[in-house]
Amino acid sequence: MNDRPIGFGVVGLGFGYGHCRRIQQVEGAVLVAVSDLSRERGEKASAEFGVPWYAEYEAMLQREDLDVVVIATPSGLHGQLGAMAARYGKHVISEKPLEVTTQKAEELIDACRSAGVRLAVNYPLRFYPDLRRTKVLLTEGRLGRILLAEARLKWYRSQEYYDGAGWRGTWSLDGGGALMNQTIHQIDLLQWLVGKVSRLMGHYETINHAIETEDLGLGLLKFESGAVGTVLGTTACNPDMGTEIIVHGTAGTVILRNDQLASVHIDGVDDPVAYFNSIPLD
Repeated sequence: MNDRPIGFGVVGLGFGYGHCRRIQQVEGAVLVAVSDLSRERGEKASAEFGVPWYAEYEAMLQREDLDVVVIATPSGLHGQLGAMAARYGKHVISEKPLEVTTQKAEELIDACRSAGVRLAVNYPLRFYPDLRRTKVLLTEGRLGRILLAEARLKWYRSQEYYDGAGWRGTWSLDGGGALMNQTIHQIDLLQWLVGKVSRLMGHYETINHAIETEDLGLGLLKFESGAVGTVLGTTACNPDMGTEIIVHGTAGTVILRNDQLASVHIDGVDDPVAYFNSIPLD
């Protein structure tokens, strides 16, 4: 790539439209092409961002100025499109989840490893300021030994939300429902903050939507560290009540609501909120 900007292409111009905007805001990155089966979406993006639109994804992959492909298609297509990009020597950024089954995810990982290209999954909440500060707090052991970690997502999605995009709430293209599509971010955060899970048990069901997959999921977790955890994710909570991450340790507690600090207690710290906000993000 020498000294030129890193060239990005985006496939899937529903959710991917936002990626196009963000790429153009990053120094050293340049959007060089977009791909989508829809002429309407493709021509709209081409006009707004000043880049060519490709109905044929493989034709976009042949561009020499394309270095990284961002995959923002329905989840069940991530592996196929990512592996194709890897064969053309392109790095891959996949929207979450990486794929809808562990087998397909492993196949994509192997394809990128064999091609010598990088593979990343988009979990943007890890970069939110208060979540980064929470990570530092836990890494430094300021809450003591972690005892309990909880993740809750209580969102509302109408039936029209699922009906308006034929892939949502399907096993083949969504890979799940409230857990796989929405609560996956909070599940990722629990593991990022507390560590790997050694055992789990759960329950899921469809309680309020006409979809194949779950709109409610519950989980009980045991972390390798010895901490325990809970997960609750639903798209049937009307009205929408947002998200929470709660971590309890022997020396304190931190609570985040909708990805921002709601409450923090740290033994021996007179003003824990000020202490929390002073944690550097470098």
